[in-house]
Amino acid sequence: MNEIITIGKKYDLFDGSNKVIIDSFGAKVLAFIEGDNNRLFYNSNDISHSGIPLCFPNFGPLVNNKFVVESKEYSMNQHGFIRDMDFELVEQSDTVLELKLKSTDETKAKYPFDFEFGVKFELQGNKLSINFQWKNLSNSKTPISPGVHPYFRVYDKENIILQTRAINYNLSKNFSEVEEVIKSDYLDMFSENSFVIKGAPDINLINHKSEITKVDIGRERSVEIRYNNKDFNRLTVWRKTPDTDYICIEPANAQNKINIDPYQILPGECWESKVSIVFK
Repeated sequence: MNEIITIGKKYDLFDGSNKVIIDSFGAKVLAFIEGDNNRLFYNSNDISHSGIPLCFPNFGPLVNNKFVVESKEYSMNQHGFIRDMDFELVEQSDTVLELKLKSTDETKAKYPFDFEFGVKFELQGNKLSINFQWKNLSNSKTPISPGVHPYFRVYDKENIILQTRAINYNLSKNFSEVEEVIKSDYLDMFSENSFVIKGAPDINLINHKSEITKVDIGRERSVEIRYNNKDFNRLTVWRKTPDTDYICIEPANAQNKINIDPYQILPGECWESKVSIVFK
């Protein structure tokens, strides 16, 4: 296995034979190691497209890359800015790591609010939980529309099987047009509520209903993603090309939602949620 290189400070969690490596830059998990096997995709030449990037305060692209507050526009790239910031250590033990990020002049040039964002990682055997707390320190409501973007290593690129009860989806390149999952060019029905992922999808499953999504990734291995489907009401399925060594299954929100219908956090209050990943 290649050495895991971080941009910021490297933190390790251990539980039994499992090890998790976290980068303080972006509060990003870069590895979930079983023995010598990293269950996450990692490329030292492209760390931004490795591990589990956190997409806060918004997921996906904004119209014209603009975040709009009271008719004033702020430049914000796809998937927000959190993944490009260095977090501070709050707490660390063998199985728990807590990091935090506070708003700065740099963040307020893109997102004109005061906030504190806490991320707590908990390793329990083959399960990694990521707990989020976004606290509004401003005197006005603050909007968010987040997502989580894991890159899972796959072992059989042509037999990745996704379990979903979603009825509809849209394409990221045209998210105003809703299609039926059963008619998708990227999902072939395998059995009831199970689909083989094919090609290079960039689709968003709508009203996916379940709070547990299972994906078979080859060699009798699978992964379960657990999340609150009210906090993450889209499930994005993406890979760059059909021959990539990963699949991304992403608890997310609709593109540009932060401008149209965001979660609004009242002054002094918090938005809290959790995404857990279980490797099998």
